[in-house]
Amino acid sequence: MRSLRFGFIVVLLLGLNASPALAQGVTGSVQVGTLGIGAQVATPLASRVNFRGGIDFQPVNFQVTVDDVELDVDFPAAAVTAVLDLYPNDSGFRLSAGVLYFGGSLGVEGAPTDDVEFGNNVYTRAQVGTIRGSLRTSKIAPYFGLGWGNTVDTGLGFALDVGVAYHGTPEFSLEATGPVSSDPQFRMDLDAEAESANEDIPGVASIYPVLKLGLSYGFLPEGIRPQIPPGLKIPGRSVSVGISASALIPALLSIPSRFSQTVFAPAPCAPSTSFS
Repeated sequence: MRSLRFGFIVVLLLGLNASPALAQGVTGSVQVGTLGIGAQVATPLASRVNFRGGIDFQPVNFQVTVDDVELDVDFPAAAVTAVLDLYPNDSGFRLSAGVLYFGGSLGVEGAPTDDVEFGNNVYTRAQVGTIRGSLRTSKIAPYFGLGWGNTVDTGLGFALDVGVAYHGTPEFSLEATGPVSSDPQFRMDLDAEAESANEDIPGVASIYPVLKLGLSYGFLPEGIRPQIPPGLKIPGRSVSVGISASALIPALLSIPSRFSQTVFAPAPCAPSTSFS
């Protein structure tokens, strides 16, 4: 019974401490940055801890020409973000940690404009067909960053995020669609070309830079507005408890017994009816 009472007290005290944060409601936002264009939702977990989750899309692609091959470059389709924000003070400065999930890899595709040389061999356009390349990294990347702006607040707000995501060393691969693609020598030459490209990838490429600028709008749904117990005063976002310990502790200790009386009380018997 003592452990049960202690559990009730801990839960209630945590609830009193978290109620100002929960009163901030939910915030939706849009942002643009190195991950593309996206949206996110934020909600509080404690008085100085928020959770943010969102998704970003890369809406652009571009063309490059490498060794007589015109390539279309496509970025990963989407990136999903899930982070925790810690606010050391009330200035809006935050420290963030979480994970990024990349929904694909950077891809390139194109056809040679002339004969191409792979290894020590020359191949014609008709032999090679279309060349496809892929730059793969780990799909899940730990993220660490800092920023400014409390995204869980009412009204219009501004937010900035700067951080890094570690997705490991990228690995480049190549394939072709032409009739020579099944030739063992061509396959060796193409793999050697990809391996040469991998050797040129710098170590810093294992880190993805994250920069985001966003606008947010927060609201406090009526359904989650907290019920403030009598004796609690909330000036702004702080909470002061105006209930004396001599009155609070007996009330808390009486909760388990009242609960057990309500739940485990025997149901009233229905009056018996006899028919003659």
